[in-house]
Amino acid sequence: MEFLKDLITSISAIIACFAFVLGIAAWKREHIGKRRIELAEDALTLFYEARDAVIRIRSAISKGRTEGESRPSDPGERESIKSIKNESFVSYERYKEESEIFNRLRALKYRFKARFGSDAPFLQLESVIGKIFGAAQTRAFWLIVEEGRTQISQPERQELRKKVSEAEHIMWNLSGPTDPIDKRVDEIVSSMEEICKPIIQDDRGLTAWILV
Repeated sequence: MEFLKDLITSISAIIACFAFVLGIAAWKREHIGKRRIELAEDALTLFYEARDAVIRIRSAISKGRTEGESRPSDPGERESIKSIKNESFVSYERYKEESEIFNRLRALKYRFKARFGSDAPFLQLESVIGKIFGAAQTRAFWLIVEEGRTQISQPERQELRKKVSEAEHIMWNLSGPTDPIDKRVDEIVSSMEEICKPIIQDDRGLTAWILV
């Protein structure tokens, strides 16, 4: 009888230990699952904010005559050249106003890649921003080239204007709902939704991600 009591006590202790270990493991998996969801929510929210920021950066509506004047000008810079450079500097100036969003995205990028295995949407969005900056530089360059030409034929002027127009359509949304840059940003945000929404909205709750 004593042996049976000892056996029951030992089995009970083993079961208790096993339950404790399972509980710790379940808590750990649930904690990891919650962190995945929080990271997905943070990333997707930032991409929504970044999309709105890009729209503001590329707005064709000027905020006032002082836009672009924060650019450090060169000594002896002609007024006409200064005006061209200031107008093209507006993209950088507006980006600086939105810098908090993009800084948070950069800080999140490596955590996101470590957790979900891809940083492609982050890189694609950075590419769009780089394209806008490049267009601003291109616009200024060709306008200054035109400004410096004392003799210029009509075909040459038309070609310069075409290059300036192409750059301006990247810098600013001049095409309305059909704007290709806005469309590209929408595609990037959609790719983030494809990654994040199944994690955030899975009807099975945490279980699908706890077990990964």
